[in-house]
Amino acid sequence: MSTAKNSHIYLVDDDASFRASLKEAFSSLGYQVHVFESADAFLGHEDIAWPAVLVSDMRMPGKSGVQMQQSLVDAALGIPIIFISGESTIQEAISGMKLGAIDFLQKPFAMEALVAAVEKALERQRVSLAKSYKVIAKEEKLKRLAPREREVCDLIVLGHTNPKIAFQLYLSIETVKQYKKNIYQKLAIEDLAGLIAFMSQDN
Repeated sequence: MSTAKNSHIYLVDDDASFRASLKEAFSSLGYQVHVFESADAFLGHEDIAWPAVLVSDMRMPGKSGVQMQQSLVDAALGIPIIFISGESTIQEAISGMKLGAIDFLQKPFAMEALVAAVEKALERQRVSLAKSYKVIAKEEKLKRLAPREREVCDLIVLGHTNPKIAFQLYLSIETVKQYKKNIYQKLAIEDLAGLIAFMSQDN
């Protein structure tokens, strides 16, 4: 299934005609394409629209593709990278893959191979973004709990009974029951199974 709609490709290559050719090809498939003549030009770009994939030459004037990749890793900017090159060494390719590059294509390559690599990278990123949003949503819900309610919640998930929770936290059993009721209401959860499933998300 194509992931082109609303997806962004950031293309970095010092060959102007090659950039223009790839931009035209990807634009015809529905991708939003952003082109840069160097690694420094891309790194100086302030905003990245997501989901996105970076398609970059390996050897360019100024920073190399791997040096650019290292800068992105250092900045914790998790944009997937596909390297394309006609002159890079095996060691450069290995370095790029070790830093997390999705693929490495040697020029000349079939456009179908690059499109397949881009779609694989975008799909992987969509899954990663969905998990991140899920974690954020979970944390936002948990912020609704008071500190004592969070303590009770954690003990419930560990399988502790009401009397054991009461003893451990120096509470009455009735207070523990009220906290449990509050927890279910604030997290919009109906029962213990739902609470365990919620707290187990992405752990």
